[in-house]
Amino acid sequence: MNARLHLLSAVALLAAGVLAGRAIPPSAGDAPGDTGSMVDRRGKNGATAERGQLARLRASLDRGDSGKLLRPGMERLGIAELDALAREQMEKNRATGRWSDHRTVAEAALAELYRREGADALERVSRWPERSDVDEAISVIMLLHISTDWESAMSLLEKFPEPVDKSWLAAAMKEAAGRNADDFLRVAALTPEGDQRDPFATSIAFDGPPEFAADFDFAKVHAAGDGIEGEVYFTEWAYRQPHAAWDAVKDTFSQESGPAWQHIAGKFPNLVDGVVRRQGELAGMEWLGGKVAGLSPEARAALFDVGIFNAFVSGEAYARFCSRLEPADVRAFIDGQIYVRKEVFFPAMDLLPRQELLPLLKRMVKDSVWNGADTRAATRLQQRFSLTPAEIQRINDGSRPPGPSED
Repeated sequence: MNARLHLLSAVALLAAGVLAGRAIPPSAGDAPGDTGSMVDRRGKNGATAERGQLARLRASLDRGDSGKLLRPGMERLGIAELDALAREQMEKNRATGRWSDHRTVAEAALAELYRREGADALERVSRWPERSDVDEAISVIMLLHISTDWESAMSLLEKFPEPVDKSWLAAAMKEAAGRNADDFLRVAALTPEGDQRDPFATSIAFDGPPEFAADFDFAKVHAAGDGIEGEVYFTEWAYRQPHAAWDAVKDTFSQESGPAWQHIAGKFPNLVDGVVRRQGELAGMEWLGGKVAGLSPEARAALFDVGIFNAFVSGEAYARFCSRLEPADVRAFIDGQIYVRKEVFFPAMDLLPRQELLPLLKRMVKDSVWNGADTRAATRLQQRFSLTPAEIQRINDGSRPPGPSED
């Protein structure tokens, strides 16, 4: 049974008045009612006027004009007409695939239903005949409920015996970020172990990053344990308090690769993002290089053994980072960045003495040949690094893949 079906069970409780916050106050302070705010409830022609307005809206929709159909038009409709219009537009959306035309109107009608009925609108749409339309309508209303009455919505979400829909978690956690760390952790607790514990991280491209409260306790979230990866919260922490964020994770860098790999690879790029946003790319990367240089040799080895830079920074910024490291560490660092195009490290490689540069170039050439490139990679590096013929020969030695008869 999926999360939305569990929601329907909780909706039954809502309908029975069991859950707190059964009637959610409308956003504008208007009392919920059975008719639109622009209909005179005392007039005997109120219902007739609503039916006429609904007919005009439908005719306008058929002409492809949905620009005038949002809240001003919805306010003229009663609850029954809003329900009918939302269901009708969902059906047309499903039948025609004209998502932007029909769903926009359906969502506007559902928003007006929620404005008047609050969470009771969930129970109303749960009676629709088409399962997929019910799912869509419940999602629209739940997202409105989360942003309007977070506490009541959380009470509902916490009744699920199975994982909650991630879009609802994203909305709930985004609201919680603006509240406090305890509420943030309350939402995180709804995500199962082993799953991504930072659900709004995947929706930032659509909704933008969350706005954390001014007094948000990032250290408290971090202290809750590795179960909360929290990329977004950690980036914000590094931006606001870079020294505290660094101190919170530096001891974990001494762990062996393997179980610690995800923790190291997951935290460091977010640390980079926050620090660079605060200090600028060049100064931020140099600051990080100094911090890494102060780690123990074991910690540096573990850190360089994983692809720690998911962030896209310039070659000059990498050079500033490497300028704080010993040459052997620079070589180990560049060797470990398997997901970054090696040319971006050329400015950093200019800092290396020959005894560190040539083995690194040899490794690059060998990887290039084994991946199907031609054997002239070393020659193409000659001008860039002023290689001598003997150096070219040295980095070419052993770079050819075995032939058909070789083991």
